[in-house]
Amino acid sequence: MNNMVLSRAKRTLSSVLQFNLQAKIDENLYGLRIPSNENLVGVYKNDPENSDATIAITDLGLHIFINGEWHFIDFAHVADVRAPENKDSVAGLDILLISGDVFFLPVRGGNGKFKDAFPFLRFLHRVIKDIQSDPERLSQ
Repeated sequence: MNNMVLSRAKRTLSSVLQFNLQAKIDENLYGLRIPSNENLVGVYKNDPENSDATIAITDLGLHIFINGEWHFIDFAHVADVRAPENKDSVAGLDILLISGDVFFLPVRGGNGKFKDAFPFLRFLHRVIKDIQSDPERLSQ
C-alpha cells in the first residue's frame, strides 16, 4: 500500500464523520471491485442512506459512484483541485485533470462553516503535491 496516501487521509480526513478509514469493501458498496494493484484507504458516504456520490479512496485514486456507475480518477492525472468561490454553499470540488477535463466531486457533508469539502480539498492538494514533487512515491 502507498503509505503516503494513507498517512494523508489519516491526518486530514479522520475528523470527517462521514469518512470511514480503511472500510472494508463488501456487497454494500454497490458492486465496487478494486483492482489487485490498488488498496483501499477509506470510504466517504455523502449520504449514509443513499448510494449516490459514495467516494472510495484508494492508494492510486478516487472511485466515485454516480448515477449507478463507478468512475475512477487517478491521482497521477489530476492537475489541480478547486473549491467553489461561494464557500457558504459548497456541494463539492472541481477536479481539473491533466487532459483539460473537469470532474465535479460531490462532497456534501458537514455543518455550517465546517463543510467536509474543505478537509477533502486539503487532502487532495497534499496528495497531488506529493505526487507532482516525487512521482516515484506513488509506487511505494
